[in-house]
Amino acid sequence: MKNLLFALGFSACSITGFAQTEAGNTTAQNDRKNEIGIFMHNAMGSASINSTDVDMLGIQYSRWKNERVGYRIMAAHGNNYALGDVFRKTVNVDTFIDMRTRRVVDMLKIGAAAQIQRKFYKRVYLFATVELNVGYGKGKQDTLIDKTYMTSSYHYENSGDIFGRPASDVKMWHVSLLPTVGAKLVFSRIAAGVEFFGVDATFSSVTVNKRSQGLFDFDMGNVGQRLFFNYRFN
Repeated sequence: MKNLLFALGFSACSITGFAQTEAGNTTAQNDRKNEIGIFMHNAMGSASINSTDVDMLGIQYSRWKNERVGYRIMAAHGNNYALGDVFRKTVNVDTFIDMRTRRVVDMLKIGAAAQIQRKFYKRVYLFATVELNVGYGKGKQDTLIDKTYMTSSYHYENSGDIFGRPASDVKMWHVSLLPTVGAKLVFSRIAAGVEFFGVDATFSSVTVNKRSQGLFDFDMGNVGQRLFFNYRFN
């Protein structure tokens, strides 16, 4: 969250500075067909049961065929964090144990996206993209254990998550189709904005202790955002 606030503040200050220095610049917006910049991509909430969060920091290049249609490519580094389904085990009448897997994978990603935009007001543009990205990484998977037990009549105490089974090595391939919508400010040399995602389709191949498993997920509740800051040139 600190990184997110810093990025917002940095972008806002940079945009203000460039806006002041470029006052009176008559260069048409669609004269700058190329953009290169940095972005930060993160989920707004922490991972919950059966969900996946991906945080990334990367670079991107955009090429606009005209003022409305273009494409972009990107490369990023980040982590993939996921919690598995809960498995409940009853030890006796008064004690319950919930177990779930936790996976943390350090990943590299590359991707490409088709994008469209439309001028909304003065320097404000609205846009939408459909991005396909591929990632590979290595990490660890362990088991979280949550123990609930009765101390007196109808009174339960919870131990909280503790580490269970030892961590195992994980290898992971990840393919994701991600639509986004967003808004940006466009100046003669600078474009900066934010885009939001809330629906994605992913396929992951996860190998743990030399045993592989394919996982398909269509997620409609994992809301997140991507902040970007691009330099525009001919």
